[in-house]
Amino acid sequence: MHESLALLFQTHTSLREKPRDKMNALLECQNTKEAVCALSPIEFYDLYHGVGANDALELLNYCSAEQIQTCFDLDIWRDDHIDDYVLTSWVEQLLTIEEDDQFKEIWNNIDPEVMALYLHRNVHIYMAENKDDEVEIPEGESPNVAQTPDFTFWIAYPEDNTRAEILHKLVDRLYAVLGIDKAWSYMETMHWELEAELEEACYHFRTERIREYGFMPRDEAYAIY
Repeated sequence: MHESLALLFQTHTSLREKPRDKMNALLECQNTKEAVCALSPIEFYDLYHGVGANDALELLNYCSAEQIQTCFDLDIWRDDHIDDYVLTSWVEQLLTIEEDDQFKEIWNNIDPEVMALYLHRNVHIYMAENKDDEVEIPEGESPNVAQTPDFTFWIAYPEDNTRAEILHKLVDRLYAVLGIDKAWSYMETMHWELEAELEEACYHFRTERIREYGFMPRDEAYAIY
């Protein structure tokens, strides 16, 4: 049997097994990334949640950006708003990805508006008008303030230390994998975007995709009934 056909046969045969057995079969394949990416986005979503996020993290080292985007589309939305609690959990999971190249591939190929909105909502960015000026942090701001790796921005992270740690790790990882210039550009753009416009764009893109999955947006379903 041709190698690619054999791989697909092996993958789809394993889908009849219990979720944990399916995952183990994929991880034991000779080309694990090809095997995991051969799953449709919905199959990956079902498998990941069937195993449970805590035990399925290894799959993130091999999955595609499209599979992650589907997980976002189906998990993080509550009506037409993004649930920050759920997205924070997903960010924490993505930060466990071992290889920077895999993290970068996923980051560069999911909706940038989703993560821009997440950062926009959860951190406050401050910078001086001139490089040598002192940055003024308003009174009452979160005490969890730190500079970005390029020393350009001061970021006020949430007062909740757990959330602050996740967001701090995310910013540091972005600088590490994207490089200083691209990370700076991303932070600068995110800082000036309007929250309502970001979320509206996110919802539009998500609505078009879930139609392709065979799901009907909630507002259209309500209209029918």
